[in-house]
Amino acid sequence: MGMNLRRGLLLVVLSVHFAMNAGSWVETDPGKLFGGYVFLRLENDFVANTDHHYTHGTQLGYLNPEKPWETWVSNGGWSTSILQWLPDFSMQPEQQRWGITLQQGIYTPHNLRTPDLIPDDRPYAGLLTLDFQWHKRGLTRGKTPVLDVWSLGIGVVGPAAYAEEVQSWVHELNLDRRPQGWSNQLGNEPGAQFAWARSWRHSFYSGEHSGMQWLPHAGIQAGTFRSDLSLGSQLRWGWNLPDDFGLRRMNSVPSQSGGWTRGKQKRGFHFLLGVEGRAIGNHVLLDGNLFSDSHHVDKYPWLADFQVGCMFSGHRFEVGYIQTLRTREFKGQETMNSFGSLTVAFKW
Repeated sequence: MGMNLRRGLLLVVLSVHFAMNAGSWVETDPGKLFGGYVFLRLENDFVANTDHHYTHGTQLGYLNPEKPWETWVSNGGWSTSILQWLPDFSMQPEQQRWGITLQQGIYTPHNLRTPDLIPDDRPYAGLLTLDFQWHKRGLTRGKTPVLDVWSLGIGVVGPAAYAEEVQSWVHELNLDRRPQGWSNQLGNEPGAQFAWARSWRHSFYSGEHSGMQWLPHAGIQAGTFRSDLSLGSQLRWGWNLPDDFGLRRMNSVPSQSGGWTRGKQKRGFHFLLGVEGRAIGNHVLLDGNLFSDSHHVDKYPWLADFQVGCMFSGHRFEVGYIQTLRTREFKGQETMNSFGSLTVAFKW
């Protein structure tokens, strides 16, 4: 794992370096205005035939239609002051929008059959959060399409996240035995998160119908639930590629983008490969409760995700799938984890 992790981190560092310096792969048009976008994302490890650690996630999101930057600034509004206050980092803003997402994550140890606390495995935990997002899209000085997403989230870890009820209900539907150890889950604790992420879009080539794009990203998040730095990259190739910034997962710092662009969107299909590395600070799901004693494990300070997936993009809807292989998160974890992520979106 150590060698794979070092290679993954090296790859994402090189990705961001070349993304910020490459000049021959830039695009000169950031695209037309995106329309509204609603998506549902379901993540689960059943594809890997497991039922432990990060075992399920559900996310529902909404992005409002984009508005031209200059028109929006001149009209003012409550979000105008927020986005004007946020730095551009050498971007030339051309579009803006806001969004909101609601998500729940469920986390368990490997052994679900014992009611006893398992000291050397991760805690039972549920995390429920509501995120408010501000998207700023435009061009870098080198004319590379770029997207900045700022987000502020509030939520709760513990029984108030209703993870036990959701997992037990799903197990009953599948005629499976209910997990027995939820009495040991982390206690209720409210929290807040702040995050920023930047994504770039480079085109290797763009034919009449086919194309290949490279989508590096970098981000930071800080808060009571989790703090980390992330670097990543996604390569996608196929037919009639969308003009967004890539299919994402629930726990990735870059957020979902996209929406219908009038007169431009065609039906398309593409494959993708991705990698993301993180340097982790605090992590409540492994460190335990912040303000009280609780079950916890010794986490690794580095994490890498390796992804493969595909996506169909239509005029009004999208369907995408990503399979992720994640390096070990804590000491004593015997194997890496794998889980799938299914996204269904409607755009207008």
